[in-house]
Amino acid sequence: SKLSLKNDFISIGNNFDFNPVYQNHPSINPDYAEKNGDNIKKSDYNARKLDLTNSNTVKIMPFVFVDEIKNFSLSWNTSLKLITTKFTGDIENPSWEYEKTKWEPEYITKNNLSATISANQFAGTVSESLTLTANLPPLTDSYSAVLKFVFPFCTNLQFGFGYRQKSKTDESWVFDPITQSSSWSFFENKLKINQRFSYNVEDSHVDNFSTSINGYGLTFSYTMSYTNPYDFDSENGTWICEENKKFLPYELRINYSSSNLKYTAFAEKFSIAPTLSTDFTFDLIQITDSYFSFTPGFTIKINDFLNFSFSSESRNDVIFRYVQDYVDMGIEIPGETNVFKDLFNSFAFGDKALREASGFKLKKLKMTLSHDLHDWTLNSSFTLEPRLIKTSKPYRYDFSPYFTLSISWNPMSSIKTTVEDKYGEFLLY
Repeated sequence: SKLSLKNDFISIGNNFDFNPVYQNHPSINPDYAEKNGDNIKKSDYNARKLDLTNSNTVKIMPFVFVDEIKNFSLSWNTSLKLITTKFTGDIENPSWEYEKTKWEPEYITKNNLSATISANQFAGTVSESLTLTANLPPLTDSYSAVLKFVFPFCTNLQFGFGYRQKSKTDESWVFDPITQSSSWSFFENKLKINQRFSYNVEDSHVDNFSTSINGYGLTFSYTMSYTNPYDFDSENGTWICEENKKFLPYELRINYSSSNLKYTAFAEKFSIAPTLSTDFTFDLIQITDSYFSFTPGFTIKINDFLNFSFSSESRNDVIFRYVQDYVDMGIEIPGETNVFKDLFNSFAFGDKALREASGFKLKKLKMTLSHDLHDWTLNSSFTLEPRLIKTSKPYRYDFSPYFTLSISWNPMSSIKTTVEDKYGEFLLY
């Protein structure tokens, strides 16, 4: 329910959320049930809920009729768990308790006062706002402030600050990190720049800095972090972690994602859309952990009747060896140091030794299918990827597929039946 007077001069909102959940496994693989039957039943019992939550908001906007400062507001927000379900029985004698709300943080999840001081200029293209928030009992005391600016090309320039009590049992007060973030947009949102900065007031050091540039499917990102530096031991070929943390360059990433191409035929009743996703991550702390992955694929759609998609993921975890001649670490990683030759060797189907020595490895093949059955939807997926089995020595790779087949009712998607082939073990639920 909502009550609003004089164009939101005063508004009151009240919401009840009733969440009933019933979970059961009517059919389970007998061998699996013999080993895990009690755990499955207990999980089902714990999942059953009859919870009721109430949320309330009272908001005043005293200057709603003045365009320049109409967003100035005072509000009180609460959220209460009126009824909470807890499983109190056991497997043989299941029982539940329905607890009523109490004046405790476990049941009062939100209780705060908030004030926003805001101003708009130049038809809303420039704006400033300061939001002050204070938690009220029974929640732990805390105070926070967020200062936000918006102007041409800058969709968000924001500063955050907070001061809070550690906990209900610890009455000491601490400062939250000072945060600053900004978002910039150019060429009709085709080029975006994001940046974030965090300073730890309590320990007096910069905690994190990151920036990214995104445009036309390509993303460059750079991160610095307060972390432990590593030294490389060339004699043993291992990284050694130092004790004292420092603010250091942490990671450089380049990503490319293309999903805008689409080819149609037969009056747009048939379409095929190729996709490509790549990720180059250069670890600036332990540079030998850098990697490159790429995932090509395609999706075929037939007139809201059938969707089929296929993708393959390849990964190269030894890209450092292509640049090792330019970085003096006292070691030499064996293998082809020319990245283009190494990529070509991964397709040398007539030479097993070259393929195995290549750093480019096929990691995963995945196929998904979705079939529209009007009131019902059939979904299926098939995944094939090597898994290292360490249950016994010698370790070995297993290539058993992972397959699922489910049918769900569209009006209520929780009503469904799923068959799962989990690496050779069939489950029905």
